[in-house]
Amino acid sequence: MSTHIILNGGHTLREKREPVIRTGKNLCLRILNPVLLLFVFLLGVNPASAQLLDEEETAFLEELKKLAWDNYEQNRIPEIRTRQAQLEIRQRRLEWFNALNVSYVYYPEFTSTVDPAQNENLSRFGLGFNINIGSLMRVPGRVRDARLDLEAARYTEDIQKKMIDAQVIDRYAVYKMNLELTQLHEEAVDNARSMLELVRQQFEMGEVPFEDLQRATEMVTQSRERLITARNDLLKAKGHLEELTGVPLEEVYQ
Repeated sequence: MSTHIILNGGHTLREKREPVIRTGKNLCLRILNPVLLLFVFLLGVNPASAQLLDEEETAFLEELKKLAWDNYEQNRIPEIRTRQAQLEIRQRRLEWFNALNVSYVYYPEFTSTVDPAQNENLSRFGLGFNINIGSLMRVPGRVRDARLDLEAARYTEDIQKKMIDAQVIDRYAVYKMNLELTQLHEEAVDNARSMLELVRQQFEMGEVPFEDLQRATEMVTQSRERLITARNDLLKAKGHLEELTGVPLEEVYQ
């Protein structure tokens, strides 16, 4: 708090000023700066924490993707369609032969008469050619259509591969989550059993009532039930992932 001296007729007056309250933008900055500094510090403690997967797990996931593409039967459908489109292009390139018609005539009983004066010889063989211009003009267009079908088949194959990769990532994430949850529930069961043993000893010594022993027993039962559910979910997630890879995960880990 500051004072202001005012001279008025030889008298000295002191006027009190109220404390200045900082508001608005300056106050917000003063409050946010420590928070921002703390946030930046936490981010800078471990830059590798921003990575979702380490190198070993990334390589393992890539191996799962490769196995899923090689072993999942549904992936063969777009591959077959791609090969069919390639064969269709080859067949349509040969369709211009269909526009050509060659005829051959042979007269086995034909007798030729030779006139030396006119030097003419009537042959018993006949050969003719016929070209269908309409069919010949349609060949380039049909080849272009076949190439478009091949391009569409390749796009379908690429889309199928991306879908399989996405499914592998999704099912692996579910499997990993259930695996970690199962481990947590196993630890919870061990802790609940240790707590039950401790409460039982205290109850036998008369330090705690029977209600505490009953609650500790119920805690063990509930922890075991959650563990059973977690193991069941883990088994389902493992089966869904192996449905794509075609091999047990134990073999992939090896």
